[in-house]
Amino acid sequence: MYDSTRLSIDRAIMTELFEASNYLSQCLPVLVRFMANEYDNSCSTVFPLLQAILANYKHIRKVSSDAKCSFLSSLLEVILTKMKRGSTTDIDDIDEDASSEFEKLRKDLRLFMDSILTVDQELVTDAVRNPGLTTISAYQNGVNLP
Repeated sequence: MYDSTRLSIDRAIMTELFEASNYLSQCLPVLVRFMANEYDNSCSTVFPLLQAILANYKHIRKVSSDAKCSFLSSLLEVILTKMKRGSTTDIDDIDEDASSEFEKLRKDLRLFMDSILTVDQELVTDAVRNPGLTTISAYQNGVNLP
């Protein structure tokens, strides 16, 4: 009796986990779009969900599916883009409040990037190394850099 009850509970749990995983995979592209939004307030609304997802990925440690790898790659691209100051932004013209808000956002984004690093070190290394190598190569070839 005990084994059959436990088996039915295990099946129910597995079904719920499978459904939750499906819902999460549908939610991930939307999360990336929110992160890529040009307005920082919109971007920061998904930080708690992103923290929970990345904490789960860190707990698991292995990126086991193409969907997770694709999500992390897209997310990392957005994070690196949002961490940059705009090329047209004059640092002297930015007020102190806006500057502190941007630095706070960068700090949060850096924590997310560190979480991705824990999950997939090679992904982060390549994402940071490739633009650096491209910039060095362009500089060596005499291209004017901004």
